[in-house]
Amino acid sequence: MGIAAGTAGLLWFANGTHIGRITTAGAANEFNLPAGTHQAAVIALGPDGNMWFTDKTGNAIGRITPTGAIKEFALPTHAADPQRIVAGPDGNLWFTETSAVPSKIGKITTAGAIKEFTLPSHASAPNAIVKGPDGNLYVGETSVGKLARATTAGAITEFTTPSGGVHALTVGPDGQVWLTFSSTGQLSEFNTTTHVFATPITIPQGTSAIGLSLVQGSDGDIYVGTSKNTIDVYEENIAPVGVRLFGEKSINDPHYGFILGYFNGTTSTTSEVLHLTMGESVRFINVDSGAPHTVSFLGDATATHAPFPPSFNGSGTQSPAGTAIGTKNFSTGTLNPSQMSLVYETGLPGFYMMGCAFHYDSFNMRTVIIVM
Repeated sequence: MGIAAGTAGLLWFANGTHIGRITTAGAANEFNLPAGTHQAAVIALGPDGNMWFTDKTGNAIGRITPTGAIKEFALPTHAADPQRIVAGPDGNLWFTETSAVPSKIGKITTAGAIKEFTLPSHASAPNAIVKGPDGNLYVGETSVGKLARATTAGAITEFTTPSGGVHALTVGPDGQVWLTFSSTGQLSEFNTTTHVFATPITIPQGTSAIGLSLVQGSDGDIYVGTSKNTIDVYEENIAPVGVRLFGEKSINDPHYGFILGYFNGTTSTTSEVLHLTMGESVRFINVDSGAPHTVSFLGDATATHAPFPPSFNGSGTQSPAGTAIGTKNFSTGTLNPSQMSLVYETGLPGFYMMGCAFHYDSFNMRTVIIVM
């Protein structure tokens, strides 16, 4: 039911009556839970190097060492149905009790001492929990339209959501708490400073497609596992870059020399060295009315001077969507007038020379993209 990265490059998973571990090569081991009725659900790496998990039907929080020794700690509340667990900012593990009456969350020390805290909404079915960017814990309440904030001392404040109960939580690339809702196919974010929810965004499968899981990807995008058997990707920002030769003014950059044909946005008439943010997405748009262009990687520049190649040395073949623009042989492929490229990634920081396969040799149509 749950999987998490542990130490030594291993992944650990909760598998009903077993806890398992698996290498990235696929070698797996499983360890039996103690005798009795158990359902290991969600697992997380603790600050002590052990893995900690919720045991739903065992009504306990469990700990497993890297060598597979398991110990469980019973919850004070009967039939609490512990659900999610996360390492907190205070060196403890924090968890939700979905069926506790009244509704509760709890924390457990690495020595096994448990303390529970009652939520203001007593039948809220708390499920998701995440460590926020402000040093607090955030809890999704699925049966009421509330997001709860808990300090490490256990002080709890609830915020009313714009679209009902909360199902999944994560911290996004902007450092804010992102959430899906338990009865609508929507995604939103909560600003932990202003306490304001962003306007919900409906995912492509529609309002009946519940976002069951939520995580920030290594590319800075938000990934949503939905009830419609899809994984959806939300691009928080897609930087538009305009491409134009006719009517575009060139510049002589003090570091890179002659620059022509590329600019931030789509309305400029003066070319520029481009500045983009790392880990974000970018789309190129041919705003010329009568000529095809490409955006093709020509090589790495330096932070001060870029010796552009004497003739075009890139590719004109379209790269797959999601390719980092600094990848060898990267190209948007042919962009006809008014055509937009696929969505690509800015990738890692760097200084990247770009040129047009059609007009590099004849007009020196080129630029440098600085990814920061």
